Amino acid sequence: MIYKSTFFCLFLGLAMSIQAKTALLDAIIVLNSNDTIQGEIISEVNYVVPDMIIESSFNAKVLFRSQDGSVTKYKYIQIQSLELVDLKGNRRVFVQKEGYPRLLELMYANLVGFYKNYYWNSGNATQDVSLELFNEKNEKYSIGIFNSKKGKLKKFSKGKEKTFSFVKENKMSDENIIAALKLYESELKVRN
Repeated sequence: MIYKSTFFCLFLGLAMSIQAKTALLDAIIVLNSNDTIQGEIISEVNYVVPDMIIESSFNAKVLFRSQDGSVTKYKYIQIQSLELVDLKGNRRVFVQKEGYPRLLELMYANLVGFYKNYYWNSGNATQDVSLELFNEKNEKYSIGIFNSKKGKLKKFSKGKEKTFSFVKENKMSDENIIAALKLYESELKVRN
């Protein structure tokens, strides 16, 4: 028992003493003043999956390196939008959303919205993500780690027969959630 406790304490101490692995990502920031700046942001990277960034490492405070090499720290509240290219080559956009103390990844926005809310869970030292859906009345539907995507999307699409059917019959990947939201919007337009 003492051996296991000692090993655990050593492992925990080692894990806490290791500095995070970081990467520079090409980025464009639009500040609330409407100034646009171009350069790189510093992002932490997953140790196990080396091309996976840790979004919660920059969604509250952004370390920005300009083209001249100077580093500036921006709080999320100063940023209107952050566009970056991740380590897999994907272009991604993060924006402010009222009621959240961080930038959210913009997945879809039109009559309805779909955002990803990345946050650090200090209880288990991992990054968690919730999906945030907003209907045409700006009512929020959050899908967290303990919610069913299908269940929430069925509630979201209540009264929209085609959307409800699509949600019921398909796996709710990000792409299918966006397809469901577009279908939902088409049903809104038909009723108006």
